[in-house]
Amino acid sequence: MFAKMTVALPANFAKGIILKERQASVEALTQAAFHLRGTMKKEIKDSIKNPIARTENAQLFKVDKGNLTVDFFLNNNAAKRGVSPAQYLSPLIYGTARVSKAMEGYFGGKYFLIPSPKTQLDQYGNIPGKQVTRMLSDLKAFGEVGSTMNAKGGKRGKKKQKKKDGYFIIPQSQRNPKVGVVMYRQGNEAAPFAVVTPTRPKYEKALDWHYVVERNWPRYIDEEIKRAWVKFFGV
Repeated sequence: MFAKMTVALPANFAKGIILKERQASVEALTQAAFHLRGTMKKEIKDSIKNPIARTENAQLFKVDKGNLTVDFFLNNNAAKRGVSPAQYLSPLIYGTARVSKAMEGYFGGKYFLIPSPKTQLDQYGNIPGKQVTRMLSDLKAFGEVGSTMNAKGGKRGKKKQKKKDGYFIIPQSQRNPKVGVVMYRQGNEAAPFAVVTPTRPKYEKALDWHYVVERNWPRYIDEEIKRAWVKFFGV
């Protein structure tokens, strides 16, 4: 018989090391994800003219502490009667046709409103909300009374209908009364405001979302692993 003894680490030492490793890993993933979210926010501001706050802050992430991974994704929560940033940013990421806007629901969801080059847009490149509300209200009324509000002015019995300031549509055909040119009348003058078309507008690729993640993640995670190991292990 030969002398033999088996010794071990202090009680719970190994478990403590494993726990600290996991905590350090989660810390590194979380901090690196925050850095990447900040970089994506800047990329969105640089790629899109005057993005609204909801667009600028569309980048989200979720750390999976079990698998030690991070999911990066765009906010897919739609605003009231609207579409989510994930939906309206996708055409700018992939260079595809854009989704319908909330206001286009009036046109049945299958037609699209293209502003006239002379239409004044807001700082975000959209038709101002007040104008949209007025336009939809006028178009609804115009559809209800028909020819009494057309571009030439209508007649109701023998009495001539007075022309009214506001929006009306010159339809492409009687079969599609909501497709055509939206006009804005002020006094005796009327000018094109927008075109309603069945052709879905297509955006060019403008936001290189995947490249931003692939280019920056390795650097951020390497830096944060070093910081996390110093924080949890002192080395």
